[in-house]
Amino acid sequence: IDHKLADVMSTYWANFIKTGDPNGKGLPGWEPYNVKNKVVMILGDTQQSQILPDAKRLDFLYSVMKTSSQL
Repeated sequence: IDHKLADVMSTYWANFIKTGDPNGKGLPGWEPYNVKNKVVMILGDTQQSQILPDAKRLDFLYSVMKTSSQL
């Protein structure tokens, strides 16, 4: 699994470096992240896009950190 994941990740990186887009033939689609859809790529035993786990909790923590840094 580690070698397969390394191959997939290196292909995503190579595609991104060459074209600015990590997607390519034979790879699961990697959607661009934006604050509305909060879709991220999960890389592990399988690769898949999914909505960011705990997105609301992370938004709250980000707002607390942002407020704290302004004090």
